[in-house]
Amino acid sequence: MRIKLLGKYWNLVFKRLRRDKDDTLGYCDSPKSKSKKIVVHNRLTAEQTLEVVIHEMLHAADWHKSEEWVSDVSKDIARVLTRLGYHTKERPPTE
Repeated sequence: MRIKLLGKYWNLVFKRLRRDKDDTLGYCDSPKSKSKKIVVHNRLTAEQTLEVVIHEMLHAADWHKSEEWVSDVSKDIARVLTRLGYHTKERPPTE
């Protein structure tokens, strides 16, 4: 899925990621990269998916924010949206 953040285009991709020692649930390419991607693990709960998508989009929007800041804000936003009734009926499309 092609998305636009702050005037830059990204490919948002859901696919199975190897869960190694750092337990990666998603990642974001540098905003300066060509063919930028945001990749999210496709085997998460709806709330986890929401949190990881927000997390990686925050990285995309402001590459220089600390990991701690991005993690804290994405958890808070996901929790509020879930309390407001956000839910998904389907799994996101996978690559």
